[in-house]
Formats: sequence, structure tokens, C-alpha cells
Amino acid sequence: MPITTDLSDPVGQIRLLIGDLTDGDGVKPKGENFTDEELQYFFQTSGTVPLAAGMACETLAHLWNLYPDFDADGLRMAGNQIALGWWRAALKFKQSAPATTQTMHRSDDDAA
Repeated sequence: MPITTDLSDPVGQIRLLIGDLTDGDGVKPKGENFTDEELQYFFQTSGTVPLAAGMACETLAHLWNLYPDFDADGLRMAGNQIALGWWRAALKFKQSAPATTQTMHRSDDDAA
């Protein structure tokens, strides 16, 4: 199934921010892409594109942390070092997200 890269769609915007734009050459271990449904879940859960990108990066950090070390093009790659990079990206996205507010009501206000 093709991935959404349309930048007028929040899923495409999240893909742009995390660099998951090439179908079949994704950011997950083994080169997999996030599914549109996964990115849509992050967006619906977080409410903003930057926070959704942060959630995606957190997920990538967990996935790469579980991935064993490997050799590629004569270089030794450590899964936990890749995970650390994704974790740092997650923190940046979360820090850059706009603040939100919620109205709270005390239930004991009427008890007087």
C-alpha cells in the first residue's frame, strides 16, 4: 500500500518531519515505513503535527534500541546509538510544539 506524502495532509507533514518519505526505504529498522494508520494514530492522540512527530520518534527510539548492532558498508552500527538520535529528535519536537491549555473545574466549588 502506498504511503501518504501529500503535505496538505497531517500524515504527509509528519512523514516530512521524520524523514519517512520514500516508500520501501523507511526510517524503521529493516527500512520499513510507518503506515499511514500509525501516523494518523499519533496525530489523533497528540493533536498536533510536531507532537505526533515526537511520538513517532519515541517509537523509533524504542524500535532501534531493540535492534541488534550490525555492519553496513564497512561501518559498525549500534542500534542503541541510532535510538539515542531518535530520542533526541523526539525531545526537540516536543519542546517545539505549541503549548496547550485546558479548563479545569473543581467539583467542591459548589459545596459551600
